[in-house]
Amino acid sequence: MARAPMRQEGSVVGAANANVVITIAAPAASMKQILRAVGWSYNDDPTGGRLTIHENTTERVWDWDITASGPGFLSFPDNGWETGQPNHNIVITLYAGGQGVTGKLIAIWETEQDPAY
Repeated sequence: MARAPMRQEGSVVGAANANVVITIAAPAASMKQILRAVGWSYNDDPTGGRLTIHENTTERVWDWDITASGPGFLSFPDNGWETGQPNHNIVITLYAGGQGVTGKLIAIWETEQDPAY
């Protein structure tokens, strides 16, 4: 019998002009991670603002430019954004926003039984 999904979240406040990173650790072999939402903000207009989401450092990269201060939000409805293979992390990076600019990052995800097991 499949276990109910376990909802989790993580948030990080960065230092001025520093990357902010959330790493969702690889689940056990019979489980999968599903990213449901990502939120971010900069306290001032960033120079070089950017958000990336990738699996296992180099695979399945999503990349957005962020050009204004304030909050932003991405939602992955329906099936979410899943890890594709066992032992793969999901890494979310909000890039340094420039001199004196501080970034904040939040992620919401679920861990659930992989139906293949």
